[in-house]
Amino acid sequence: MSARPRGRSLLRRALALAAISAGLAGVQLGTAGAAHAGQVGVTVSISGRGALAVSDGSPEDGADGYCRNKDAQKLGDVITCDRFRDSEVFEAWVWLRPYPGDPGKPGDWTVYGWGGCDEMRTKNGVVECGVHSSSFGTVEKTPKVFFRDSVAPATPSLKVTTDARAERSVEWDIRSGDDGRNVCRIDEQPPFDCGSFGTREVEEGKHTFTAWRVDSSSNYSPPATSTFWTVDTTVTSGPKALDTSATATFGLSSGAAEGFACSLDGAAFTTCAGGRVATATLAGLAEGPHTVRFRADRDGWRDPIPATWSWTVDTVAPVSSVERYTQTGRRIVVTAGTDDAASSLECRLTGPSRDGAWASCAPGSVVFDDLADGTYVAETRATDEAGNVGPVARVSVDVDTTAPTAAITSAQTDGTAARFAFSAPDATAYSCRVTTLGVVGEWKVCTSPFSLAGLTPGAHRFEVVARDARGNVQAVPTVHEWRVASPTQVPDGVQSGPVADTVAPETALTSGPAEGALVTSTSATLVAAASEVGTYACTLDGAALPCADGRLSLTGLGAGRHEVRIAAVDAAGNRDASPVVRSWRVPMGVAAMKAAKGFKRLADATSWAGTSAVATRRGATLTASVTGATQLSLVATPGKPAKVKGGVKAKQGKVAVYAGTKRIGVVSLTRGSGATTVLTLKPLAAAYTGPVRIVSLTAQPVRIDGLGWS
Repeated sequence: MSARPRGRSLLRRALALAAISAGLAGVQLGTAGAAHAGQVGVTVSISGRGALAVSDGSPEDGADGYCRNKDAQKLGDVITCDRFRDSEVFEAWVWLRPYPGDPGKPGDWTVYGWGGCDEMRTKNGVVECGVHSSSFGTVEKTPKVFFRDSVAPATPSLKVTTDARAERSVEWDIRSGDDGRNVCRIDEQPPFDCGSFGTREVEEGKHTFTAWRVDSSSNYSPPATSTFWTVDTTVTSGPKALDTSATATFGLSSGAAEGFACSLDGAAFTTCAGGRVATATLAGLAEGPHTVRFRADRDGWRDPIPATWSWTVDTVAPVSSVERYTQTGRRIVVTAGTDDAASSLECRLTGPSRDGAWASCAPGSVVFDDLADGTYVAETRATDEAGNVGPVARVSVDVDTTAPTAAITSAQTDGTAARFAFSAPDATAYSCRVTTLGVVGEWKVCTSPFSLAGLTPGAHRFEVVARDARGNVQAVPTVHEWRVASPTQVPDGVQSGPVADTVAPETALTSGPAEGALVTSTSATLVAAASEVGTYACTLDGAALPCADGRLSLTGLGAGRHEVRIAAVDAAGNRDASPVVRSWRVPMGVAAMKAAKGFKRLADATSWAGTSAVATRRGATLTASVTGATQLSLVATPGKPAKVKGGVKAKQGKVAVYAGTKRIGVVSLTRGSGATTVLTLKPLAAAYTGPVRIVSLTAQPVRIDGLGWS
């Protein structure tokens, strides 16, 4: 291309000659004139590594017109060079020549382009930039040259893995020794800046990941590619939360898997099914809670977050019981129970006026009313939350509303003493009353024979009623009346006086703990009555205690069996040779038990002993030692939420009770009245002495108040 238009060159030469002539004339005339008529100021910018030099023009003021950007690493690294100027007589021109890279070593750098030029020309194969002033004018020019790196970066190192923190997500790791940035693309989606590391969610299936390294000059490296799979797992079916089977079958599905691996209760994963839709079966499952994880696999690619299924295998049926019963009139009351407080209980009564249909009932006293006389069978059965139905427990009961009638078989009324013998078929107890001289006495428990002494002269009346074991009481007393004659003159030498009392009184217990009961209290009060007015003698576990008025109040009772004996003593000093005997049991409080592996003892005003033990993790253990136990009982509050960390209340779980290494039973504390309850387990096969363990079976909290045994 031409450096300047030809017309301008001719005009410029003519003007130059005119200027020279004028200058000479000025010298001759001694007058100063303008030396230059056109001037251009040049401030050059360089982007990228390289230099500029003036190839045509005359920089003034000592400038050489050379500038170099030596430290640039990329196209965008820019420097601005020092300004220089060029003046000419008519029009000033400056031509700039580019030199890419370092002097004599252009390397990978080339001229990318120019900016701010008035004209361009090619000289010796190099494009130069020209700037100029106007005719007889002064201008400022800011040309700019762009150098760029023309060599693309090397192919980066690409590693693609499954993102272990998210479903259906890919994670990449891109490494490169070249400066620049990374651009990525997944399948045919638009490219995106992806950095060295990152993750992105994708659909389930097969994908191609492509990565490029792009330098500052927008040079793209050859692509790095990787093919990967994303797979997800869905459990479509499985056992219910509480299941009675030791075998579990699961339905599995995945949009891209070729098979599934399983892990039961934290064990290593093993292949358990093939295909995208499959069925997996686990057999021989142990009793208790289980968690299985399912992971879809495809060509070595795995679901990073396996699907889980948790449930509890419960194959142990609950054991129900129907124990003590009472019959009052036409009512029967039986005591029903189960070793699993969370199970549902059913009861039925079969007999003359009942059809024997099963009906829901609650543990404790079960009442059957309006019964005809005859023999009945009361039955119970329990069904736990898993659906296990336990064996039927039964007891035979008789309804008998006919009261016995006492017959006085002997009446000895000699002088001031009297003695009566009486009996009645089926009678288990008698009450007697004496009326003297019209004063009616109180009914008192009595036995045959019944003796009186020190009677005053006059009319007397003896009454007796019989009671049978079912509570039927004789309605009309059996009566014997007689008179005591007035004393006559006693002959000389003969002493007179009352007949000596040698008959001991009879003793009965009117209030106290039930015989053989497990009483959740360290205190007890027993009240006795006697056939004659007098005092009483008492013992507790063989040790004598004062109880002159027949009332014995006990405190501070320890765990285990206790026995009280009370004998009445009359005014003559006769002592009942067959005292009344009452025994009961007090459970061991948790304060005396060893808490380990997760149980924590807490002061608890609602607990019968003032302390309860609470656990919030599976495997927590309470231990106690027993001697000669034939049956164990757990003291707890089923149905009452237990306090856990932070004061939060949570639903209770299950515990197992072991005698040594043998599990005696499983007790659920989930449902109940929330009151202190004695949960009696099935009888032991033989008397047991040794450690008893109470073990939490779940992570739900459990609260234990004590352990009893008989």
